[in-house]
Amino acid sequence: MARLLFTAREFGSLADPVSSGNIERLSKLVAKPIQIMTQNHGNQVSVIEQPISAPVADAMVSCSKEIALAVRVADCLPLLLYSNNVIAAVHVGRKGLMNQVAVNAVAQMRKLGAKEITGVVGPHICGQCYEVGADIFTEVTNAYPATFKKKTILIFMPG
Repeated sequence: MARLLFTAREFGSLADPVSSGNIERLSKLVAKPIQIMTQNHGNQVSVIEQPISAPVADAMVSCSKEIALAVRVADCLPLLLYSNNVIAAVHVGRKGLMNQVAVNAVAQMRKLGAKEITGVVGPHICGQCYEVGADIFTEVTNAYPATFKKKTILIFMPG
């Protein structure tokens, strides 16, 4: 069975309000309960030990092999992290990048005993298709100089 799974629009929408029918289909596909979160472009990490109501968070971490964690995105970056004993699903947009939600998720994974952590990035908007203002471009490139390349995650296109 796959450890990581990305669905497409053809699977059915997982947008708010989340269709319980689509979550049930996904749960049946992976043969585990699906844990979703109420994402708000913050930096909260929720530790999930058993299925619960959707926590307000942009990352979930779990040691349970009995739960599948789900992150929902439109243009943001879905980041799936895993080690031998801990998994995480992280919603990383520009705000999440700036407030270090992925760093927080890794820190929580380490607290739960993760040693070697592997990350996989899912489908997201490309730098060629994402227009931001000069102030945001400067903020991000100052914090993350590697993004200031010809093909960057965020591009300023004066208009």
